[in-house]
Amino acid sequence: MNGEFTLKKSVIVLVASVLSVVYSLSVIMCSVLQFTGSSVLSGNTSSNTMPSAFDTAGSSRSDSFNVSSADASSDTTPDPLPAEVITPPDEMPNEPDNDVSEPSVPVVAPPKNDDGSTAPPEPSEPTEPPKAVPSSFKSAIWYTYYELSFIGLDENAFRSKINKMFDDAVSTGTTDVICHVRPYADAFYRSAYFPVSYYVSGSQGTDPGYDPLQYMVSAAHARGLKIHAWINPYRVANSDDISKLSQSSPAYKWRTDGNSDTDRNVISWGGKLYFNPGRAEVRKLIIDGVREIVDNYDVDGVQIDDYFYPTSPGATEEFDSTEYNAYKDSSGGNYLSLPDWRRANVSALVSGIYSAVHASKSNVIFGVSPAASISKDHSDANYNSHYADVTMWMSNKGYIDYIAPQLYFGYEYKLQSYRFNNLLSLWTSLPRADGVEIYIGLASYKVGKTDAGSQEWIEKSDILGRQVEDSFAAGCNGVIVFSYSSLMDNNSLKKAERDSYVAAVNSVKSRLG
Repeated sequence: MNGEFTLKKSVIVLVASVLSVVYSLSVIMCSVLQFTGSSVLSGNTSSNTMPSAFDTAGSSRSDSFNVSSADASSDTTPDPLPAEVITPPDEMPNEPDNDVSEPSVPVVAPPKNDDGSTAPPEPSEPTEPPKAVPSSFKSAIWYTYYELSFIGLDENAFRSKINKMFDDAVSTGTTDVICHVRPYADAFYRSAYFPVSYYVSGSQGTDPGYDPLQYMVSAAHARGLKIHAWINPYRVANSDDISKLSQSSPAYKWRTDGNSDTDRNVISWGGKLYFNPGRAEVRKLIIDGVREIVDNYDVDGVQIDDYFYPTSPGATEEFDSTEYNAYKDSSGGNYLSLPDWRRANVSALVSGIYSAVHASKSNVIFGVSPAASISKDHSDANYNSHYADVTMWMSNKGYIDYIAPQLYFGYEYKLQSYRFNNLLSLWTSLPRADGVEIYIGLASYKVGKTDAGSQEWIEKSDILGRQVEDSFAAGCNGVIVFSYSSLMDNNSLKKAERDSYVAAVNSVKSRLG
C-alpha cells in the first residue's frame, strides 16, 4: 500500500511539473507574439538594444538607448577652430625676403560643453558640411613694380618684356595678371593726378614717350588674360625727403603750397612719407585716381594692397592726433575711439573706391589683398594694426567684390595657427555677402628658403600644388601667386614647385569643365 501510494504521489508531482512548464511557455509565447504584433503594426522595426560593435564608424550615436532616430539625426558638430588666436607678426606683405618676426601668441581655451567638460564631442558624419564647388577657378599672378621696372627701356624693349612676362603667364595656366600701376603715389600710365613712376623712366615725372598700361591691357587681352590694376593707396615714398618727389606729385604740392593745413595731408613717419588716412582730401584724391584708371583703360579689375596705416613702426596716437583731436572737438561729445575712428577712415576709402569703380564700369571688379592675420574676436593685426575691418567688408555689400588674403605660410610653420591649412579654414569660415569671392595668396617666393626655422620649402617640392588643391576643396574661387619672378625661376627646386602648381591648376580646371 505504501508503495502504491508513493507511486501515485510521484506521478502527481510529475504531472504538476509538466503542467507548470507548459503554462510558463504559453505565457512567454503570448508575450513575444504581443510585442511582435505591436511593433509591426506601429511600423517600428528597430530594436532598442545597445549599438553593435560593428556599427559604421561615424554614424550618429547617443549615450541613451532610448533616443529616437529623429533626435539622433539632428546631432551636429561645430566646425573646428585653430588652436590659437592669430596674433600676426609685424610683416610687410608682398615684400620678398622679409622673414616674419615671431609674436607671442595667446592660447584660446577650448570651448566648454553643456556639462562643463572640454572634451571634443564625438563627430557625426560628415564632420564638416561639404564646401560649395566654385563655378570657376582663377589662377592669377602678382607682378610687382620692381619686376615690371622699365627703366632704360625704349618702347620696343618694353613691349618685348611685357610679351615675355604674359607669355609665361599663359604657360602656367594663368587667367588673371595683377600688375602694379601705382606703387608710390606715382603712375605706370598717363594720369592727371599722379606723376609718371620712377620705375617707368628712371625719373619720377618724366614721360617715357609711351603709355605702359595701355599696352599691358592690350597684350593681356590678346592672350585671353584679364588684367587688374594694383595700387598702394597711402604709400608715398620710402624716403621722407620731400625734395626727391616730382614737383607734379600731389604730395609735393601739398607740402610746398604754403598752406599749413594741407601739410597734414602727407605725414612723415619712420623715415617714410604716407598720405594721411584721416583727411577727406586724401581719400578724394585716391578715389579720383582709381576712377581715372577705370574710365580711361579697359582693365578688368582694381586691387589695393594692405598698406593702410603704417605698421613699422606702428602708428601711435601721435601719427594722426591732430586730425583725431579735431574730430573729437567737433563731435559734441559723441565720438569714436581712436582705433574705431581709424577703421572708419579706411572703410570710407574702401567703400568709396568700390562705388567709383562700379559707377564707371559695372563689369570691373574691386578687391583687397589683406595680410593673413585674421580672427573672429578681432584680436588680429588687420583689425588692430592696419585698421582694416576686413570681416565687415566681406560680410556687407558695397565694399569689395573679392578678398585675397596673403596666406604666405606652409604646412609645417612652427606656429600652428599660422599654418596654411589652419589659416585657410579660418578665412573660409568667415561670412561673406552674396557675390563676394575669395582668392588665396600663395608664396612662391618662399620656395628654397628656410621659413622661421622650418625646412619645408627646401625639403619638399609640392607645396604650391597642395595649396591649390586645398584652396579649391575649401570652396575658394582661385589663387594668386606672389610673385612672377619667383614662380618662373628655373632653379631645379623652384621649377619642381612650379610644375606641381601648374599640374594642380590644370587638374582643378579640368574638373570644372
